[in-house]
Amino acid sequence: MSQTEDPHTLTALIVEDDMLMADKAEAMLIELGYQRVLRADDINGAIKTIDGQSFDVVLLDASLRGAPSYKVAAHLRMTGIPFIVATGHDFKRLPNEFAFGILLQKPYGASDLVRALQAALSHTAG
Repeated sequence: MSQTEDPHTLTALIVEDDMLMADKAEAMLIELGYQRVLRADDINGAIKTIDGQSFDVVLLDASLRGAPSYKVAAHLRMTGIPFIVATGHDFKRLPNEFAFGILLQKPYGASDLVRALQAALSHTAG
């Protein structure tokens, strides 16, 4: 189930404060062929990491340490990096800044993540 079509190193950032959820997401991304998977667990760390690296996609938890992560979403939109917003909450209650990402309902499995990745990457390609 590996993505071998793309010759460059696939790189993802997971922005998640729940270590178990981040571990699960990292394992799924590696299984899907991502060679570099970095992590951040708070808003400032995420923005610093985004500014210092190049990413194919970012998986962003809608809430980090009890605060909405819309600042990260706005930064991703500004930089043009495709992103997926993962949340266990009702999508309608999310701030507007998240509307530019692909929404992914928690808990999610590998097939859900694959669909979200395809949507995020095709959204920026077209």
